[in-house]
Amino acid sequence: NVTDEVWKVYIENQKPNEPDDDFSVL
Repeated sequence: NVTDEVWKVYIENQKPNEPDDDFSVL
């Protein structure tokens, strides 16, 4: 669905180098 696509793009754009608390919540 749209949410999965947006979230996928978000992760690809962010590419966090270390764990993020906000990421764990999701």
